Amino acid sequence: MNKIGLASIAAVVLTSGAMAGFNIDNAIEITGAVKSFTGTGGLANARQRSQTDIYSTNWTTDSNGASYTVGNISTNVNASAAGQGGWWCYSSGTGGNNAALTNYKINVGSPPGRTGQSLSVSGSSTASGSRYMYQDLNAGWSGRNSAENTLWVEWDQYMASTASTTGVRQGGVVYDTTGTRILCGLYADYGTNSSGTRTKGTIYGISSYNNNGSIGNYIFKLSGVTMDDGSVSPMFAGSWNQIATNFNQDTGMVEWYYSSDNFATYTGFYVDGASAGFEVLEFDYYATSTTGNTVAGVATHGDLAVYTTPAPGAVALVGLAGLMARRRRA
Repeated sequence: MNKIGLASIAAVVLTSGAMAGFNIDNAIEITGAVKSFTGTGGLANARQRSQTDIYSTNWTTDSNGASYTVGNISTNVNASAAGQGGWWCYSSGTGGNNAALTNYKINVGSPPGRTGQSLSVSGSSTASGSRYMYQDLNAGWSGRNSAENTLWVEWDQYMASTASTTGVRQGGVVYDTTGTRILCGLYADYGTNSSGTRTKGTIYGISSYNNNGSIGNYIFKLSGVTMDDGSVSPMFAGSWNQIATNFNQDTGMVEWYYSSDNFATYTGFYVDGASAGFEVLEFDYYATSTTGNTVAGVATHGDLAVYTTPAPGAVALVGLAGLMARRRRA
């Protein structure tokens, strides 16, 4: 494992709340907030403790007992009623409000490398549309075992290998019960848009953060930056990518892990977030457009798992042997 230390990571503040879209282009940049590390091995070493499952799905069945059928996941895109598996769909902005039901869809036998069902979320072809699909986690979080105050979210996310000019960004985030704080999350640019301001495969971590007294939701660039050992953190691969992120309620600390090679290797980061003591509300898949976008970008998602563990704190990262043995690819 490489030495943990400050990485040259840029962060920008997000001014919007849940289901309102991310105001990334007008954000304020900061640097030097995130610490980084790399390694090999399994996620069990990162957790180091027992866990309590809150929610999981492979898009055929889920831990709530729901079964999924191929086709649209919902009958509306205005969060007026839950769709399959209790998932709610919401679209905002110029392109978001015009979202078709087919933009939130259960698929089978695609993309390559997956034999079971999957979820696809299509972004807007405009510069302002945002689309969300979210699952309520509050009851599971409230019913967790005593002292298990770290929430983990893992998911598989696919990016096509072909070049794209989309300005859409896709990923997942966890909101708190006020609907304004992002507790943790991660997303990626799905193309190099026509204005040249996006680079396909660039990865960002997301969390609330105290920037010299200014508390807000910030994004932190994680890929394409120099690590402490001199290596450069990888971009999203043009294939399946695997993600784990967590939020420590006791300290507010946020961790991000990702791998583009089936976790033969991983890259990890952590930051001292600003939401200690806040409660978990929901997990959102989302697609948001950025300046210059004219092409819809589609993300396909594989297995999702949400669970809690006791909180070991950042010092445990120093002793990590690795990350992510626990993967479920149907």
